Amino acid sequence: MAVGAVPVLLVDGHNVIFAWQDLKTTHQQRPAQARQELCRVLTAYQDISQVRVVVVFDGGQADPYPKAEPSAPGVQVFYASSQGSADSIIERLVTRYSGQYAITAASDDVAVQHAVAAADGCWISTSSLRRQVEAAIGEFRRKWTL
Repeated sequence: MAVGAVPVLLVDGHNVIFAWQDLKTTHQQRPAQARQELCRVLTAYQDISQVRVVVVFDGGQADPYPKAEPSAPGVQVFYASSQGSADSIIERLVTRYSGQYAITAASDDVAVQHAVAAADGCWISTSSLRRQVEAAIGEFRRKWTL
């Protein structure tokens, strides 16, 4: 990784949704809303932390992903093909861009962890991501509450 590289957080979207109980509950009835809520929270985190966030969702779910599904401003969202997986996209992104960016991947998937380690990236669990996001948002609120 280059010195001073831009920090990028790659998020395994459905992995996070199913790990965070509030999003998992929402996803059971309203999958699109759960995805939008995750992107909303990660947009706030991106704005506060200056970390570039990329969210990758699996393809082939029962709930098809409309091509025009709104994406949170500033958070880049990828959907795997119907036969693809978020894991494979994250693995390719880490391998391709780890020399240019300071990449951290958030996923509980072991294959993603190994791919990230092999490319000299960093990995965090979905629970660590939640703590990191909540801490950043909490600090921002404490700092900017009038």
